[in-house]
Amino acid sequence: MKRSMLWLSLPLATFALGCGPAGQQFHGSYTGPDSLTVSFPGRGSTNLPGKASYRISEGIDSDIVIVDSSGTCALPAEVEGNVATLRAGVTCTGELEGVSLSMTFTSGTAVLTGSSIQLDSSGTLTYSANGQSFPGTFVRNNSLTRIAK
Repeated sequence: MKRSMLWLSLPLATFALGCGPAGQQFHGSYTGPDSLTVSFPGRGSTNLPGKASYRISEGIDSDIVIVDSSGTCALPAEVEGNVATLRAGVTCTGELEGVSLSMTFTSGTAVLTGSSIQLDSSGTLTYSANGQSFPGTFVRNNSLTRIAK
């Protein structure tokens, strides 16, 4: 009986050790170039290049969560292999010098290759300043490199 229990427990232990939260391979801190293109009907579009930093960790109700450096925008995502798909409908807002920007993500993916992630997203936005609001769209592309696990 002891011998059969040993043989039964070995596969179970192996299975349990191989399990973990989906998306662990994504976990860490990342930084890299940020390209944000915003478009407003009748006003054209503009590209706003910069630098972005993100922290990726285990999500509460998702496989992972991607959080920007300010800690104000958390994007839940589901992982399948080396691709994380952002949850649609998440809204992030921010304000700078009296200008407010609200971005609602409609689609996006984070593709992990080694220690790099290509994070691409798009959605709708509302830009508000001086009592006026302007609806538009955005496309954001980040080529990120892991700087810490």
